[in-house]
Amino acid sequence: MVRSTTWNHAPENPNFQGEGEIWIQELDSTSFQLVGERHFLWRGACQGTWAEGPHIYKKDGWYYLLIAEGGTSFNHAVMIAASNNITGPYDANDRNPILSTRHLSYDYWINSTGHADMVELPNGEWRMVCLGIRNEVNRASNMGRETLILPVKWEREPYWWKEIKYNWPVCNPSTGKIEKNYSYFLPIKDSIYVPTPREYEFQENYLSKDWTHRRVPLENSYDLTTNSGYLTMYCKEPTIKERTGYNFMGIKQKETNFEVSTTMRFKPTLDGEEAGLCLIQKDDNYLLFDVKREDKENVLQLVINDKKKNPIIKKDLVMGKKFKNYIELKVIAKDNTYQYYFRYQSNDLWELFETTNSDILLSEGYTGAHLGLYATSNGTKSINFAAFDVFKLEYSSPPLKLKK
Repeated sequence: MVRSTTWNHAPENPNFQGEGEIWIQELDSTSFQLVGERHFLWRGACQGTWAEGPHIYKKDGWYYLLIAEGGTSFNHAVMIAASNNITGPYDANDRNPILSTRHLSYDYWINSTGHADMVELPNGEWRMVCLGIRNEVNRASNMGRETLILPVKWEREPYWWKEIKYNWPVCNPSTGKIEKNYSYFLPIKDSIYVPTPREYEFQENYLSKDWTHRRVPLENSYDLTTNSGYLTMYCKEPTIKERTGYNFMGIKQKETNFEVSTTMRFKPTLDGEEAGLCLIQKDDNYLLFDVKREDKENVLQLVINDKKKNPIIKKDLVMGKKFKNYIELKVIAKDNTYQYYFRYQSNDLWELFETTNSDILLSEGYTGAHLGLYATSNGTKSINFAAFDVFKLEYSSPPLKLKK
């Protein structure tokens, strides 16, 4: 079986660094080898500056080629062209880009929008999804690039002198840009919509799909059956290092202001055994708010690994007899700060441990922070574990949503 595939690469003799072009070629879906002639389609509307991410749609007998162009930063944009033949030639929309923030202030609430895709709904309406970055601190956010959605309306060109009057998609027709709120436009019934849980009590023998690991989970690193009603995480030898696996699992951060907490039963006996909360942006940019066995003492610690630096212990506390193998940990993100709280019993008052800036985990790339749990033995062979019976993640302001 042979299918068509579109892709991008640099021209044979590029005029400048970053020049790209879009081409199409048949793909043998059995051997996954490209076969037949390669057809050049388009270099975009801006001389092919990082032309990439092609999608082709067929509508009313015409083929529409949608691409990203301008690079993935402030000049990121969505461009479109049309042809009556899938292999071209393609005519560019004179109104390109059809979506971008390049014409807006660098301080607009969202920036770097691009890499779009479109879908036609069963009712005939169209929607677009694209990537963008919230402008919260230094024109970035801890969430990195996120997926955005907006309405699309097709409009025919009104020019009487044109022989061919193309039908083009118009993004968010009322303003032409990404807004924080829209009138409700998704064909989703609330009765079948399942929101992301705010509290996880680990009563099932599986984790929901919003839990993720850093790379492939370590073998026998956790289970949900050894201690019924608990997520059991074993103190494995690996620690957080670049391009390695370690025992972390968490949930993607979706809002700036949040409260994340956990209830942990942990009886460390060997120096190096460690478990608790972990907020992580990259392998070299994270923070740990956890319990560690150190010099035969159980220590509550806040460890910060700032960007391109080595991890440091921001603060530690020898807990002594107050720690009875049970602790509750909480981090509150609000007003560009993290506040770290703990308590030894569920009926105790929360004690403030430390306060830091939240831009510790500011994204400087594509990915966003994850909020979760971590366990390690720091290189020591151990069979010990930490048992978590509750993990809560609540946003003090709900995630951006559509107005009804």
